[in-house]
Amino acid sequence: MIASSLTTGANPLGGVVQANDGTLYGTTGFGGDSGFGTIFKATTSGILTDLFDFHFTDGAQPASKLIFGLDGNLYGTTGFGGSTGGNPQSTGLGTVFRITTNGVFTSLVLFQGTNGSNPSASLALGRDGNLYGTTATGGAGGGGTIFRIVLTPRLTGIARLPGGSIRITGIGPANAPFRLWATPDLSQAEIFSAVVGSWSVVTNGVFAEDGSFSFTDNTAAPTRFYRVSTP
Repeated sequence: MIASSLTTGANPLGGVVQANDGTLYGTTGFGGDSGFGTIFKATTSGILTDLFDFHFTDGAQPASKLIFGLDGNLYGTTGFGGSTGGNPQSTGLGTVFRITTNGVFTSLVLFQGTNGSNPSASLALGRDGNLYGTTATGGAGGGGTIFRIVLTPRLTGIARLPGGSIRITGIGPANAPFRLWATPDLSQAEIFSAVVGSWSVVTNGVFAEDGSFSFTDNTAAPTRFYRVSTP
């Protein structure tokens, strides 16, 4: 049996999710060092570990179950905290976050009202490897939104610029590192994972806050094919 205190969290409302090794992961709606809730893991023998304490600016009062992504990380929402939408009296418009099983936390979305606010349900993992969810309010009509969080990186555009340079754009997990690859011959690189040697790394970078990236390839090559991956 695990007994929590205000310092380790209080009011767990979202249930827990179990990893392959049997470890349980969950959230508390309140408590922690700032009182805005926590993310924890617990063994079935009762060993509790506090992974992260929310501080309002990164979220507050998580109340839905965490889910595992295909990358092995945990994803969740907070119904409050994050952006206040410019209203200092606001309780916050909610967030989407990622956390590793050893406690490395990343804010993925701070809802702004126009794109939704106050998500109250768990995220869903789509067959495409991306996350989907809803917000209770916000959006163009104020009645809530349906949103997608891109976890599987992809290219969105390739254009040749005056002078011969190539502009490549794409989307992927916000704030995550990426690699842009290129090959001159697709016939030798149809299966990326099996023929990595035929691809070369053009650049390493980090996706922006909105998940986008843009890179200009100045290499003079008559034909070049690209793909993007997360390390």
